[in-house]
Amino acid sequence: MKQTEPVGIPCKLVPIAKTTFTDSEETKLGRYSQSYHNVSGFGVSQWVVMGYLEVDYQSLEYDGKTREEIVEGCAEFLSQPPPRKKYQKKKPKPLYGQLQPLPAPWLGQDRYSVKQKPGFENRLIVEFITDQRKNKNFWGEGPTFIGGKTKAARKKKEKNK
Repeated sequence: MKQTEPVGIPCKLVPIAKTTFTDSEETKLGRYSQSYHNVSGFGVSQWVVMGYLEVDYQSLEYDGKTREEIVEGCAEFLSQPPPRKKYQKKKPKPLYGQLQPLPAPWLGQDRYSVKQKPGFENRLIVEFITDQRKNKNFWGEGPTFIGGKTKAARKKKEKNK
């Protein structure tokens, strides 16, 4: 069976602890944002994940790529399923779901809020949109919004009736 070449820009998500206040050694690759984002289908079919992206963006910028192109290429790379194992029947699914960068319309069309992590070269702070509400690679789970309210707010309203 032929192996396909990876598409996009090779990069990886950096492991982070659950909080900065704990001494736990358990790490995951990002965390779900609990804030409301102006994304079509947010809380129903799309959720926002935040994390650190390790990529040699300085050499890519030197080659003429913008940060937006770098983040889009990394999202494309991370959205690919892992290679199929020998004798595996089921088609593998992407490890993080289908990722796409979170747009930042206040910066302009097709722009993303990407920041450099202070004190660390080759690390960017990014936000991605994913199609998976729960993923073992990220801390927490995505909030659910139906009718503009969270699940907890709906329960509270029903309780007060």
